[in-house]
Amino acid sequence: MIFKNMNRLYIIIFFCLVPLLAFGQGYNSKGGSHRGYQTPYTQQEQQPSYWSGSGIALGPKVFATNNHVVDGATHLYVYFSESKSKYKAETITVDATNDLALVRITDPNFKGFPAIKYGFKKSLEDVGTEVFVLGYPRVDTMGEEVKLTTGVVSSRSGFQGNQSQYQVSAPVQPGNSGGPLFNDNGELIGIISAKHTDGAENVSYAVKLSYLNDLIMRSGESISLNKSSQIFSQKLSEKCKAVIPCTVMVVADNESDCHTRHSSTVGSSERYTSQNQDQAMFMIKKAYVNGQDYSEFYRDSGSYLSLYGEEGVPCMSIVLPKQKSQSYGKVTDMDVQHYNATPYSYERDVLKYTWHFQNSYDDNKGEATCRLDVTYKGDEVLFVFEYALSNGEMSRFLGTM
Repeated sequence: MIFKNMNRLYIIIFFCLVPLLAFGQGYNSKGGSHRGYQTPYTQQEQQPSYWSGSGIALGPKVFATNNHVVDGATHLYVYFSESKSKYKAETITVDATNDLALVRITDPNFKGFPAIKYGFKKSLEDVGTEVFVLGYPRVDTMGEEVKLTTGVVSSRSGFQGNQSQYQVSAPVQPGNSGGPLFNDNGELIGIISAKHTDGAENVSYAVKLSYLNDLIMRSGESISLNKSSQIFSQKLSEKCKAVIPCTVMVVADNESDCHTRHSSTVGSSERYTSQNQDQAMFMIKKAYVNGQDYSEFYRDSGSYLSLYGEEGVPCMSIVLPKQKSQSYGKVTDMDVQHYNATPYSYERDVLKYTWHFQNSYDDNKGEATCRLDVTYKGDEVLFVFEYALSNGEMSRFLGTM
């Protein structure tokens, strides 16, 4: 289980070896569906960072994605979750106005996409047409397997009446950027580019295929979108089987060559930077303070427990994004116990440490005695975090990584 092992590697290396490089959640000012919640540890744009998106094959070694997925990248890779393979890629050309990019996989070890069985539709799609989306949203919490969402074409125009976009009801998340939008005939009709985040539910946007065709024509690439669907009569699950091998996770960074680091995948298409950043993020599902249930409040606040490195020092934060507040600080006196899986129990790591924290909302400081119990249940990573303050207050959080 590469994803599980990577998660465990993040936790153990982070606390035991205090790495100089760490993953973390930040905020990127460029447009699109990859925006994340801004924290006090957000880095400037020139800092080395990591992010991911999605893409769809157009030819043997060429795929389409969003401009905001490749913009600013010094290194590009494609990652195939089913085979756990990663290959180098390079941007061919972009259309910044319509948020499109063409990318070629240049890695000599890549033998090419399988034969494309889906079709392409450059003419306008009708409102009410059933559609489906494939991509790699929020791989930090949702896993690295490709995800499917479905919906309908809600409008022939996008955000603020943008004529280059469709509005669709299929939900998308950070990481779906650059992924394919298909109609019910198995024809590619657009490239997912953004979602509406101002209180609207299931409002997503995709760049129409005609704009991608224009970019291909200008690029001089010998790619034709005049192809009929071979899967139009198949049920949705069979259509997905044909499309998934041609749907890729796009992994990018803006590090200089002397700092390039290779890993099997990165968290999500929210930006990840290499200093003062999350090493691991645990989403809080249940919360108890002095025995009272605060689960609903913490869930509604989008709360998570964050482990990150600040100038080589291991740190931890409890972040409540919707409240725009957090408690944060360094950890010391670390003790780690590892328990192997048995026929009666799952593999676990138990970490005990002291947390020297400060609250962003009232500037109060203090120390807490902490215990983090992480259980690796197949592809799922579960956690129980407990801490006690000197005044006797005790808190307990449960959730997933």
